[in-house]
Amino acid sequence: MTLQIIGKDRKTEQIVKLFDYKDVKTCDISFDELISILKNRTFDTLFLCKYQKEIIPYIDELSNMAYKTDYVDTIINKENHTIGINSLYHGIEQFLRNYSIHNKDVMLTGYTEITKTFEIYCENENVKSLYIVDMNQEQSLVQAYASHMDVQVLINTTKIGSIHDIDSMPMELSRFFNLEMVMDTINDPIWPLLILEARKSDISTLNGLPLEIYTIKSMLENRQNVTIPYIVTKKVIKNILYRRTNIVLIGMPSSGKSTIGKLLHKRLHKEFIDMDSMIVKKTGMKIPEIFEKSKEAGFRKIESMVSHELGMQHGIIIGTGGGTIKSEYNMDSLKRNGIIVFIDRKLDLLKTKDANRPLSSSKEAVKKLYEERYPLYMQYADIHIPNNGVFKNTIQEIVKECQTVISKSVK
Repeated sequence: MTLQIIGKDRKTEQIVKLFDYKDVKTCDISFDELISILKNRTFDTLFLCKYQKEIIPYIDELSNMAYKTDYVDTIINKENHTIGINSLYHGIEQFLRNYSIHNKDVMLTGYTEITKTFEIYCENENVKSLYIVDMNQEQSLVQAYASHMDVQVLINTTKIGSIHDIDSMPMELSRFFNLEMVMDTINDPIWPLLILEARKSDISTLNGLPLEIYTIKSMLENRQNVTIPYIVTKKVIKNILYRRTNIVLIGMPSSGKSTIGKLLHKRLHKEFIDMDSMIVKKTGMKIPEIFEKSKEAGFRKIESMVSHELGMQHGIIIGTGGGTIKSEYNMDSLKRNGIIVFIDRKLDLLKTKDANRPLSSSKEAVKKLYEERYPLYMQYADIHIPNNGVFKNTIQEIVKECQTVISKSVK
């Protein structure tokens, strides 16, 4: 029978199909409709993206972990007898198999059923200490900052930093002094601000999208009573990351970003969006007109708004303006779902006196911009690609390096 995903995010269905399970459909139904399905036993397996707590009284039997956590994300119908399972717990077990939290000081942010699942996992792993920050209680947060800044592991189970609250973090990482690892259960964006800030301090990170995939793997194993090899799961994680990750092109004006973006579009079948063109479309003015009317500061403000908007999308190629890297906010916005590729063209190959580029009015002006911006391009780049020869070779190098970055991120 068909595996039914209860929710509206079709990403889950996409992941299931990547595991080579094709008989699956997503159903965004009401709670009453879900109860009706349970009562009629007209299903094989349900995977819940909502109602994980509310549905429990209507299930015949709970697994031990589902009972302990008061959380069910998988319901299996065996001969008209329904069994509720917490696949998230088993997903956590598999996801963290290479990172031991045994005898570590751990902090959890949040107090939901997901937090409870992590709490029980931490207890079963015999952590040294565990402090849970209830983000709804101000005193709990105050106590965390006052007495628990020495923890080694921070795990966020809140929605703070998700796509609807993308510029926020649950905790200020600068106040911790002993962190070894930061994990965020948020899966959209791929790399929330908490993860980006941890990386800036060279702290190990784990993000929520692979955890979601391991949870789905656990559900499928329970449904089929099989073991899915790790190599298969790793392939699925790489595949979904490659599909959903943006390729963000940075570099000097006339370095070839627009041409490369269009060629990558043909190669990868990902939409290419030129940021300057988007600004022109939104404002109804050409770039020189914006500079004349609002000066560079006004243009940069619009550029930041567009960076934020594009950074929330998935699976696109973004050609940035030459000065986008002047703002850390812009780059954080673009890094949340993107791999940053620096297109590096030699100074003597860059154009000068371009009427559409107000800051590139002369050879001297271009040289000054190059010297000012080059360190920033290098600072933000995940990949550094020289572009001084044949575009075909540049495209091949970008594709290869993007695959390498994604492969290295899969632990």
